[in-house]
Amino acid sequence: MSSKLQSPASIGQMKHVKDSWRMNYVTGDLFSCPEDEALAHCISEDCRMGAGIAVLFKQKFKGVSELKEQKRETGQCAVLMREGRFVYYLITKKRAFQKPTYTSLKQSLEDMRSHCVKNGVRRISMPRFVSFLVILLYQEIFICAMNLFCSFLSFIFALSPLCQTLSCRLLLSDSIGCGLDRLEWAKVSVILEQIFKHTNISITVYSLPQKTETTVMKGNLCR
Repeated sequence: MSSKLQSPASIGQMKHVKDSWRMNYVTGDLFSCPEDEALAHCISEDCRMGAGIAVLFKQKFKGVSELKEQKRETGQCAVLMREGRFVYYLITKKRAFQKPTYTSLKQSLEDMRSHCVKNGVRRISMPRFVSFLVILLYQEIFICAMNLFCSFLSFIFALSPLCQTLSCRLLLSDSIGCGLDRLEWAKVSVILEQIFKHTNISITVYSLPQKTETTVMKGNLCR
């Protein structure tokens, strides 16, 4: 028998075994992630999902009625089971046109974490929402204009096909963006770390290439 003793694992190694949380960043399509990974994104209580990546979630996974039946509130998380994996819907605000808060985001992430722990979920993929502050400012101006002059604009829009097209573009502005895109990612990433760092759950954050993100935002504004 060898007299050599095995050296004990380092503290760093022991910590890695106990807390295997990590956050990965990937440039690419969120829906190209491994099929055994859970998905997550932000929505409002009304489950509108009328713009941005929320539209893709609604088209791909359906289940709006299922989500509404769960009657989840702001700060909670609704869940669908699709193709053998969980799809998480973080409820970060009450209505689609409202802004989320860091508090509601944190609470909904904590609710998701609880579900993950109970159901053995180890990996989650989610989109990274980028802030386009100037675009959002114009969106809010358009929303205010629509609210103040709704009756007048409705009359004008009825007179001209061109104005009808313009009205569609403006009406889309109240739903562009979904949850995290109105929050600073630096703060969001800190919240993610605080919530998941003592778990064995890994988070993969997907971003579109910069040119693609710009094109998508322009496309949303010009529809």
